[in-house]
Amino acid sequence: MGLAAKTDWRPTWAAFRSQRRSVQALVWVFALPVPVWLWAVQLPNDRRAPALTFAVMVTAFCLAVPIAGGVGERRTAAAVEAARLSSTTTSVSTSEPTPTTTAPTTGAPTTAPPTTAQPTISAPVTAAPTTAAPATTTAASLAGEVPALIDQLSVAPEADQGSYDRELFAGWVDADDDGCDTRCEVLAAERDDSLPGLPGGGWLSAYDGYTTPDSSELEIDHLVPLGEAWRSGASRWDPDRRAAFANDLDAPETLVAVSAATNRSKSDSDPSEWQPPNTASWCSYVGDWVTVKLRWGLTADPGEVAALANMAAGC
Repeated sequence: MGLAAKTDWRPTWAAFRSQRRSVQALVWVFALPVPVWLWAVQLPNDRRAPALTFAVMVTAFCLAVPIAGGVGERRTAAAVEAARLSSTTTSVSTSEPTPTTTAPTTGAPTTAPPTTAQPTISAPVTAAPTTAAPATTTAASLAGEVPALIDQLSVAPEADQGSYDRELFAGWVDADDDGCDTRCEVLAAERDDSLPGLPGGGWLSAYDGYTTPDSSELEIDHLVPLGEAWRSGASRWDPDRRAAFANDLDAPETLVAVSAATNRSKSDSDPSEWQPPNTASWCSYVGDWVTVKLRWGLTADPGEVAALANMAAGC
C-alpha cells in the first residue's frame, strides 16, 4: 500500500505537464506565488520590502518552470525526429508491393475489371493509414505498362468543383505514435545517402531534379492533389477515407518529397494544367498518377487522360 501511494501522483503529474505552457504557468502562479504575495503585503513596513523581493523571486521561478519545460520538450521532440529519420532510413525496403485485385471498399466509384490481362493496382483500406516506410519506386518499374494503366481509368467530368476545402482532409498524423508523423515518415523513406555532391546524404526532388541536404527546403506533395481527388470522387467519401488518403503511406507513389517551389507551382492541378519541369520524370509521374487514381477508385476527366497519354508517349 505504501508503494502504491507513493506512485499515485505520476499520472496526474504527466497529465499536468501535457497541458499548454500558458495553462501550466497559471497553475504555478496560483499554487504558490499568490499566497506568498498575500503574506508579504500584510507584513509591517520594515519587513515588507524583503518579503516582496522574496515573492518576486518565487513568481519568477514558478513562471520559469513551464517555460523551461516547454524548451526541453521541444528539444526532445526534435531529437526523437532526428533519431527516427536516421534509424528508419537504414531499414527502408526497396521491393515493389505485390499487386492484388482487391477493390476499394467505400463509396468511391471503382473501375470495371479488364477482360484481358493488364496491370492491376491494389486497393487501399479505409481504416487509419499505416506508417510503414514506403518502398522506392522508379520509372523503369512501370515502363511499357503506362498506356495499359491509362486505359483502366474511369473517364468522367469533374464534379463538386466549388465545394472543396482543405479542412475536409486530415492533416499529417502520427498513426503509430512513434514521434514521427506522415511528413517525417516520407522524408525518412526518401532520404538517399548516395546522391552526387551530397556526401552526407539528402533528398532528390524528382519534379525539378533539385537535390538538397536540408529537409526544410522540401514539402510533401500529394501526387494526386487533395483538390483534384475531391473533384474526382473523394467528395463522396467519408471523413475516415479522406484522412487515409491524405496520409497514405501504404503506397510510395501517393506522397513524395519535392522542392517547395514545384509543389506550390503545381498546387491542385492535374496533368492537363501542370507537368513536372523535369521531363525525365514524366514516365514515372504519369505511372504514379494513374496508379494512385486506380488504387483509390478516382475518375479522370477527358483532358486529363489526353495529357497523360501525351506525356506517356515516350515511355
